[in-house]
Amino acid sequence: MKKKTVFQVCMVFAAIFSFALMAPATFGATQLKFSSYLPITHPASKALDAWAKEVESKSNGDITIKIFPASQLYKITEAFDAVSEGAVDLAFNGLFGERGKNSAFAVLDLPYAFSSFEAIRDSCREGLNDLLDKEANKLGVKVISTAFGDYAQPFTTKKLLKMPDDFKGVRLRVFPGSVGEAVKILGGASVMMPTSDVYTALQRGVVDGHFGTLSSTKSRKFYEVEKFGTIGPFVTAPIHVIGNLKMWNNLSAAQQQLMIQSLNEMEDKLLLLLKNITLVTGPEDLRKLGMEIHVQTPEEIAMFRDALKPMYDMYVKDAGAVGQKALNLIK
Repeated sequence: MKKKTVFQVCMVFAAIFSFALMAPATFGATQLKFSSYLPITHPASKALDAWAKEVESKSNGDITIKIFPASQLYKITEAFDAVSEGAVDLAFNGLFGERGKNSAFAVLDLPYAFSSFEAIRDSCREGLNDLLDKEANKLGVKVISTAFGDYAQPFTTKKLLKMPDDFKGVRLRVFPGSVGEAVKILGGASVMMPTSDVYTALQRGVVDGHFGTLSSTKSRKFYEVEKFGTIGPFVTAPIHVIGNLKMWNNLSAAQQQLMIQSLNEMEDKLLLLLKNITLVTGPEDLRKLGMEIHVQTPEEIAMFRDALKPMYDMYVKDAGAVGQKALNLIK
């Protein structure tokens, strides 16, 4: 009986060993869930799909990434907490929306903080991401990379907003962050509402315009009710790829480097694409659709920076030494 039992045990171990030899290289692979708020039609969504395939290929299947677009898992306002708690591994997130957790994050959407698409990328890579990462680590989150940045600018139904004084008395729909305070400083009024309600609000005169990207203004057909737009780096808030810190620390150094390098390559491609849409093809497309589009001059940008200087003073007061260091990195 004992011999029979020993023989059976040996056979079980032999079967396990044989299975291990025959199993594919992905056996025991790290599978990561990625929450994205963007629709599948957005250029960044398409780039993200390509990135996930590249990571899987270059890691020989050791890392697989499942992307959930269009807020299937979490909205952008929920993503940070979901990542922090480990409910999801990775996410697109605008860290500027998390200023309530750490005031240093607010630097990312200060009006005219970044002068160009390249300035967003370079500032983040040359120290700003590292600084914000240290703050995010305290909350269980890893700032892995900047994914992309885009200009959010004012579009209105009544007039061009070319000068700071043009904002006086204008009611604009804004998104969470610093832009509402900026509108107030310029003499306007800010209104918060879901993006899905903006078109009807514009039609009924509830608001006189909105802050948004050029691509969303076109895709949501706001041009049918808005007739004026000012293109410039009013808000150039970058969107980051963030990850659960524990998950990140469990990856090997080689796996971490692969993800960072491939995300940087994705960002470089998106920079060129979104820059072209916002500054080259987009304005002309909206003009053909009946809008009057003005692109800000350097002199106009300088006037707005001066008018909005109180926001920078408030930021340093709230964020202290870390905030001042963040501003120095941007400068």
